[in-house]
Amino acid sequence: MPKSQVTAAIAAYLTPEQSGIAYLGTVYTALPRVASEDDLFNFVPPGTDAGAIIYMFISDQSEQRIALGGQHAGVKMRTYTLTLLCIMKTTMDDEVAEQAAFDLFVDDLTARIQADRNAGTEAIALGGSGPYAGSGVVWQWGEGPGPNGGTDLHFEYPVPHTINGGVMIHQAVGRISVEEQLET
Repeated sequence: MPKSQVTAAIAAYLTPEQSGIAYLGTVYTALPRVASEDDLFNFVPPGTDAGAIIYMFISDQSEQRIALGGQHAGVKMRTYTLTLLCIMKTTMDDEVAEQAAFDLFVDDLTARIQADRNAGTEAIALGGSGPYAGSGVVWQWGEGPGPNGGTDLHFEYPVPHTINGGVMIHQAVGRISVEEQLET
């Protein structure tokens, strides 16, 4: 399957309507074109004091055959590194509360990833739900690549900063291993 189906399935799994991730407003499958960097931060719904967005893109791809019972029998696996650029903007008056809100957002995000290694794409009979249920497009994610495992999730947190002294911006850059089983 094309990698665009992998990212679309994961985006559908992470949408606020499906995921219940605290403070999440929107998930984008590509970085939008913007005239000004400030446009990236216009995502806090009116009347709220915090909001988050996720921009996702595949930053790495590799393939390997896993032999099962002989030289020509087996499966072909494609492994992606899915990068999530997560940005939260807050206008709270308390920096500790802002950090707690960001921590809750990240905790909810990682819990959602850990909740279903197939990102909602397994067969409906096995409990899959959502628009990609039964597609099997995500063989596994957040489980470490390949048969020998590896890093499941990796998040980096740049230093939070303020804009015009009143808005706090928190960011996370997450890297998640995603595997797709290819038809051979």
